[in-house]
Amino acid sequence: MSSTPMECPACGNTSKAGSDVCEICGFMLPKVADAPARVEARPAPAAPPLEDDLIELPLEAEVKVKPPHIVPNPVRHGSPPPRAPAAAAAEAQKVDAQRQQQLLALKQQQAAKANVLAQKNEAQAQPRLAAAHPATAAASSARTVQLLKKYEGQAIGINYQNSADIREAELSQVNSEYFTVIVKEKKLRFTFPLRTLLSVVEGEDGVEVVVGGTAVKMKVVLKVYPLVLF
Repeated sequence: MSSTPMECPACGNTSKAGSDVCEICGFMLPKVADAPARVEARPAPAAPPLEDDLIELPLEAEVKVKPPHIVPNPVRHGSPPPRAPAAAAAEAQKVDAQRQQQLLALKQQQAAKANVLAQKNEAQAQPRLAAAHPATAAASSARTVQLLKKYEGQAIGINYQNSADIREAELSQVNSEYFTVIVKEKKLRFTFPLRTLLSVVEGEDGVEVVVGGTAVKMKVVLKVYPLVLF
């Protein structure tokens, strides 16, 4: 125990004589023999001026700053790049138009098959009617020959290849058994048995048909039952 006041090394408080710990912070006070000598703080000497160490930089020195590196958004492998709204709308319209064309082509194909089937049934019924009524069949054949003779040597419309496609051809020959048409642009000759003739369409001002996407008028249109393979 000290008999003289002691200054706390920790907080600098002066404790009463005989105190073993600091009254403020509780630090254990050293004994008088162990008390450190008080060192008076002296100001540090002033540093010499650094005028000789200054480096003068030119005013026009340009400092280049490297732009930051921007990492693009990751795109998953196989996924298409994002599209603008206008491009996406145009693509959707294109897909819809293609789908409509496919549906239209399918409907036309189904209608053509139904037409061919109806013509086939009608053609098969004609021989049975002729066998049942030979006199009536002979008279009908004579009237048909007389009707076709009016257009012999003239341009007519006929479905010589496709049952649903009327094309222009020349009616070159007609007799009691068959009739022949010539397609000049293709240099082809088609001969049909008279019993395959399904209909003869006439009109005072001609018969309007669509040939190659263009509407034209023909004097007469013949529809026959061609051989169609499915």
